[in-house]
Amino acid sequence: MTIPDHPAQPDEGPRAEQSVEERTIRAMGMLRVDYHVALLHVEDDLLRLGRAVEAAVVPATDALLQGDVEEAQRIISRDDAIDLGTHEAEDVVHGLITRQAPIADELRLLLSLLSLARSVERIGDYTVNIAKLTRGLRGWGPDDLTAQVREMALAAERAVRTALDLFSRRDPRGVEQMAEVEDRLDRLRDGLIGRLMTHAAEGTGATEWAIMMIQVARHLERIGDHGVGIAEKGQWITTGERRPPRAARG
Repeated sequence: MTIPDHPAQPDEGPRAEQSVEERTIRAMGMLRVDYHVALLHVEDDLLRLGRAVEAAVVPATDALLQGDVEEAQRIISRDDAIDLGTHEAEDVVHGLITRQAPIADELRLLLSLLSLARSVERIGDYTVNIAKLTRGLRGWGPDDLTAQVREMALAAERAVRTALDLFSRRDPRGVEQMAEVEDRLDRLRDGLIGRLMTHAAEGTGATEWAIMMIQVARHLERIGDHGVGIAEKGQWITTGERRPPRAARG
């Protein structure tokens, strides 16, 4: 076997340069894969948290209407986990924005996830506010008014459920589909508050209960508003179009 006088030298020509390019492209591709995996995880986490707060709206209202302090406390105690989960999701999204400098539809998605995190946290807070009223409950209201309060809680729950579905599907007609849910919640609020004001005039005990239920109606209204906002963001991701302010819509 003949041994060459000079050992082969590493190829430093175009092939070596191409190898560096390939490695760079591969590394960038892996970063993009990690980025999209992180996006999927954070959205899944937020939707899961959204389902958790959705599922607490009616039980919190029932706990108040029935004076169930133990159930109310269980609902209150779960709020820390919701807050922690939404804050962790926000940290992940902020990190992705910083590292990836996204534009166009990717930026809209990340900004919408931040908005979703805030809405989920606020829905949880309003639900907790309802549950906290249980300890101050004195007396009971008429069955028909109690049923109407619960009906509004069911409508608020439906608003959140529908909004989360529309967000996850990126439905380009999400706002349009939320209109019926939003209008029903508004009608229930107006009718309920009017009847509660009438009931409040009947005496001291009635006044205290009615004022508490008006607070509940306001909390449920705000829960519904956040549901509408979630649906709006899901549509914005797809279309890039924002819905005009409510006053401008008539």
